[in-house]
Parts: sequence; structure tokens; C-alpha cells
Amino acid sequence: MIINVVSARWSIEDYDPFGAEVPFKQFQLALTNSGTGTCLGALEAELLDEPYGLAGLGTDRVPYTLVDEEASRDLTPRAGRSSQTMRGRPLAVGPGETVTRLLSFVVDASQLRGDGSFSQKLRLQAVGREQDVLTSRDLSLELQVRPVTAIQLAGAVSRRAGSGATVDLGELSKGLHQSPLQLQVQSTRGYVVSFSSENQGRLSLGATGWSVPYALVLDGERYQLNQPSSLRVGGWKERFDRFSLGFDVESVSGLRAGRYSDVLTISVRPM
Repeated sequence: MIINVVSARWSIEDYDPFGAEVPFKQFQLALTNSGTGTCLGALEAELLDEPYGLAGLGTDRVPYTLVDEEASRDLTPRAGRSSQTMRGRPLAVGPGETVTRLLSFVVDASQLRGDGSFSQKLRLQAVGREQDVLTSRDLSLELQVRPVTAIQLAGAVSRRAGSGATVDLGELSKGLHQSPLQLQVQSTRGYVVSFSSENQGRLSLGATGWSVPYALVLDGERYQLNQPSSLRVGGWKERFDRFSLGFDVESVSGLRAGRYSDVLTISVRPM
């Protein structure tokens, strides 16, 4: 008997760990009996000299399950190989017959701690009722996790549909305006946060020409906004960081009364 698969690499591609979807994919294999007698048994999975779990770079192994859907049988080799108990609908392939099986591969995303490639090599085999191996095929189970970042403001902000967040500094005065405001960043690895000011680091009174310089203060560090600036946070594992956010305003002496504003764009990308 022979196991035929389209590819020996069973991979879930481009998975977004911050999305709502479960990393899941189904794969099909065909078993062909070229002999003269009926082959009876079940599918099993066996590890190839490595611990159970998908291995990634510098992270713990990630659990997964592998299920033979037609037999309703869990093939996951948690202890090095599948349970040898013959459960579910048995595999029966008559002489000259080809039978297809659908296998489901599901990864426990709650155990992911970063992005990149996670994989496990195993041997899928058809085993007879006396535990004799009828045929086998080596496979690689893989999960490809893409680098992802997410950013949000939390605290003293107001929002309107179709526009960004608004931070009210109150009555404008010289010095640090520090409200209960946080910049929160979630990322599968190290990241770069970039800051860009529409008015080049000035709060402006519409088109009147009146303005006052200010700087962004992030966890006590000042970032001048007269040109694009950025914050770099290193690392290769998933992280969730919170930064206190404030605004340091220069002298407002002699300014015309009115509402001063700027549009500050904060963006994040993985390193």
C-alpha cells in the first residue's frame, strides 16, 4: 500500500496572531492498495526524534492536534506517537482500490509567543491490526506566523466616527500637560513607533499664523516634532507595552486667544 499526498509540507500560511481566526487547515491524502488482499487498520502519526510540538526560533514548542476526520480519530503524537487504541471507523482498502482521508491540523494559538516559522516533522503511517506498518510517509507540519503590530490610545481621549482620537490639553499653558493617557503597543516582535506632526511640532490657531511649539513626551522622554521622529523597541518575542503620553508646551506668552491644535500621526511597524 502507498500513501500519496500533494505535498509533504502541510502548512498554515500567513497566520495573523492578533486576528479572530483559529489556525486551522485540512489536508487530503490517498492510500492505494496495489496488492491482492484487503488492507485493514488505521492511520497513526509518529515523531522523528524530536519532542512533541511545533518548534520556533527561541520559543517553547506550540501544541497542535491532528485528526483523521473520516475515522473521527485523534492522531496527535503527544507521547511520541498516536494512541494505539483502534477507535473510530477502521481503514479498509481493497485490492486495486484507492481511498482518500481528510486530516485536520489545528494549532493552539494561545501558546504562540512571536512570529516566524513553527514546524514539526513526523511520520504518518498506516498500521495493521497487529501493529504492523503497512505503509508510511514523512511529513512536515508547519505554521507560518506573520509579523503583526497593533496600536491604540487609552485613557483621556475622545473619539468621533470617521476621525482619529482627540486629546484636550485644557487651558493652554507652558510646561508638561500630563493626563491619564497611554499609548499601548502589541507586537509579535520588536517594533518601531513613528511620530509625525502636520504642523511640524506646533499647535496652530487655524490659518491665522499664530502658533506655539510643543514636544511629545513618552515615558519621560521628549520627542521633537519639527521633523519625523521614532522610538525603537527591540526583541524577537511577542510583547505588550504601555507608555505614558504627555505634551510639553513652550511659552504661550503674548499668544492670541483661541483654539490651538495639531494633527499628530502615530504609527507602528514590526522591526
